[in-house]
Amino acid sequence: MALSRLLIIGLCCLVTGTAEAGTAEPILKNYLEEHQGTWSVKSVPYWTNGKLTGCQLTFNALQEDQLYRIGTFQKIIGSVGIMSVSGTPAVIVKVVVNELSTTNLGKLIPRAPTRAYLIGPDFKTNASALVSSTKSELPGGIFAIYQVDPSLNILMEAVKSKELMIGFNDGEGKSDTQLRIQLTVQTRTDDGKPVYSEQMAKDFAKCSIILFNEIESNLQK
Repeated sequence: MALSRLLIIGLCCLVTGTAEAGTAEPILKNYLEEHQGTWSVKSVPYWTNGKLTGCQLTFNALQEDQLYRIGTFQKIIGSVGIMSVSGTPAVIVKVVVNELSTTNLGKLIPRAPTRAYLIGPDFKTNASALVSSTKSELPGGIFAIYQVDPSLNILMEAVKSKELMIGFNDGEGKSDTQLRIQLTVQTRTDDGKPVYSEQMAKDFAKCSIILFNEIESNLQK
């Protein structure tokens, strides 16, 4: 079940079951806290004019803000992957952040980052390899393109370990939030329990090999 739909259903049930005024908000916060984490991951090939030009891992997550608005919760969607940009490989990072209102049920408040980057297991990042970034087409989002080195190694290490770490800020903030994505969470059940699979990582790895072969073949022409 989609994160937004389950949240609205769950929150509505909690609100309608609340007898005393003023007790709804803490109950909603408890509900969000219990259901935070990775909600879904998909491997999605990207096609342009009938040709494979990208491989992406898309994700959907819920996370408590521990940095800017402590105690609030963020609905975060996005993607990471490899794209052919003008015939050469590049790594892309897309993050869309919306704060979930606990006082206005169902309202999403865009909190667009001005940077988003990959974090490796050794805490090294690809931030210095930024080529360009722009606002995404969705409110609260940023889309960034990075050079392959060291971005590709960080991304592939994440796929290998089945855990992806992304850093991003809030608006023009200097401090960065960390988002941990479990790449084995395919989806969640109606009651919010994770459904695990390693197929997404396998499909992404397969897509990446085919994409790099295509890029290499085109460069040799």
